Amino acid sequence: MRIGADNMKYMKKLSIILSFLLLVSLFGGTRLPALDLEIRGGLGNISQEGERGSPLAKTQTFVPDLSSFYGITISGETGANLYFSGGYEFDPILKNRIFGNIGVTLDILTIEAGPFLGFDEIESFLDAPGLSFSARIEHPGYFFMGIQTASSLGSLMGNEGDFSQKFSTIEAGVSTHNMVYSFIRESKSYTRQRSDVLSTTDILNRTFFRIEYHEKNNPFTLTFDAGHQLLSRAYNYKTPPSAKNDLEMVFVGIDAEVALSRGFKFLLGGEIPIVNWTSNTMGRPDGVFLFSVHTGIILTLFP
Repeated sequence: MRIGADNMKYMKKLSIILSFLLLVSLFGGTRLPALDLEIRGGLGNISQEGERGSPLAKTQTFVPDLSSFYGITISGETGANLYFSGGYEFDPILKNRIFGNIGVTLDILTIEAGPFLGFDEIESFLDAPGLSFSARIEHPGYFFMGIQTASSLGSLMGNEGDFSQKFSTIEAGVSTHNMVYSFIRESKSYTRQRSDVLSTTDILNRTFFRIEYHEKNNPFTLTFDAGHQLLSRAYNYKTPPSAKNDLEMVFVGIDAEVALSRGFKFLLGGEIPIVNWTSNTMGRPDGVFLFSVHTGIILTLFP
C-alpha cells in the first residue's frame, strides 16, 4: 500500500531525528535543570520558484513561490556553564537540516559548536554533513557582539542532485534595562547540481536594524526589524555565460512574544516589503502582495 510506504518513510525520518536529539542530550549531560521545546512554523511568498531551472528574461516578471517553513528545537542547560541545543528545520533557502550544538559560557564569552546534516530525500539524508560555530561576547546592560558561521563539509558537488548549504550571522548592539538595539547581517546560500552542465545557487542576504522592547514582570516582548534584503538565484552553466535573477527590497517586520504562564510562551510575527525592485534581467512583481508570517510556542518542560 502506498500510504503505508509513505508512513514508513516519515517514521524513519522522525526516528532518525529523535535519535540524533537524544545523542545530543546525552553528550550534554544527564541532569537538566531546564529543558525548552520550541515549535515554530510560517508561510510566505518571498522566495524563488523552487524547481525553475532557467533564468527569467527581461520580459518576464518575478513569480513569487508560496512556501512554508517550520522547525523544532530542544535546548537545555547541564550545569557548569554548559548547555546544548538540537533540532530540525526547513526553510525555502537551506531546505532540510538537522543540527546539534554544545555551548559553554565563560564569563562574558559564549562559544558554541556542533554538526549539522542537510538532506533532501529520506533515502539520502546524509548527503550534506557540515559544521557550525558561533562566538558571542556580551556585557549585560551595556553591549554585545557575535558571529555564527556554518557550511557543508568538503567538495560535495559532482553528481546531479548534490547540494551544499552555507549560512552566517554577524550582530552587534547595545542594551539597557528594557531595550536592545542591534545591527544584524544574515546570509544563506544553497547550491544544487541540477545537471552535468548546470548548477544553481539560491542566496538570501539580509542587513537590518532591530529594536527589542521588554520589561520586568511584563509578559510581552516586542521586536521591530527594518532593513534591506537581497533574494538571488544564480544559474551557473558549465559553458558561459551564466545568468542571475535578483529581487531586492526594503522590509519592515514585527514580532511579539507573550509569556502566558511560567512554562509556556506564544510567538507571532511577520514582515512585508515597503518597496522592492529587480535586476535588469527580469520584471518587478507588480500587483503582487509579498509577505511572510510565522508563529510558534516555547514550552519549558523542567522549569
